[in-house]
Amino acid sequence: WLVLAITMMRFYIQKGTHKGLYRSIARTLKFFQTFALVEVVHCAVGIVRTSVIVTGVQVCSRIYMVWFITSSIRQIQNEESVILFLVVWTVTEITRYSYYTFNLLHHLPYFIKWARW
Repeated sequence: WLVLAITMMRFYIQKGTHKGLYRSIARTLKFFQTFALVEVVHCAVGIVRTSVIVTGVQVCSRIYMVWFITSSIRQIQNEESVILFLVVWTVTEITRYSYYTFNLLHHLPYFIKWARW
């Protein structure tokens, strides 16, 4: 997700617009969102104590948004709403995975704990 964030920022700095951003990151976004199915498996086997249904709905809705809506309807790829969900997903996932990582290392900075709360 950090890769996506950096790529999005670089694109905007270089081009000065969000138009064309989705097309430039589509492959990476599809990979990350599809790979999130592993999280559903983690819930199902008990590695993570979260509802399989809640996680499944979240992951599948994102996959649906990426694969079946945004990728297949070219006209919406440059809409501000697409950029909005890209930014929100990126910030959310960077915060969430930072929380998990630092928590596993037993060194959870206050800012990340606060952001996750």
